Amino acid sequence: MALAWGWIFNDSFGVLNDLLAKAGLVHGPVAWLGRPGTAMAAMVVADVWKTTPFAALVVLAGLQGIPRSTLDAARVDGASPAQILWRVVLPLLRPACLVALAFRVAQGFGAFDLPYVMTGGGPGGSTETVSLYAYRSFYRYLDFGFGAATAVEGAGMALLLFAAILWLSGRTREVA
Repeated sequence: MALAWGWIFNDSFGVLNDLLAKAGLVHGPVAWLGRPGTAMAAMVVADVWKTTPFAALVVLAGLQGIPRSTLDAARVDGASPAQILWRVVLPLLRPACLVALAFRVAQGFGAFDLPYVMTGGGPGGSTETVSLYAYRSFYRYLDFGFGAATAVEGAGMALLLFAAILWLSGRTREVA
């Protein structure tokens, strides 16, 4: 998948440049992966494309877990479709959304394949992730201690974010 997105964003023979040129939106090749701002945008597009189906499946599972009787009771009570969405469906989807968010945080901190294959962490380190930085420190520069410490630090940051998500989920449950 990363190779496919690398080819799509290629400045010389990429599909995106070809489509934009045919539409008259660009007059020459754009180095999508050669500039820091566009390289990060390309990485975000590719990462969203890669991870959205999983998040959609988690939310779909959450939707299927909402009892039909709860929705029927809200309709009988006179709730409009918008009120049912905001006051019944979304609060009941909160656990599924938190699971999807937790998985997304883990995937974000572990992102290695996209930056490694698409840009190699460049240009100028603008798309280098924690896992790619640890990999380079460990294998390329043979600084085993620093590479291992960087990997542990990345895992620690992910755990802190997980803890914050769990704390916020318990806090929002109390407020609702």
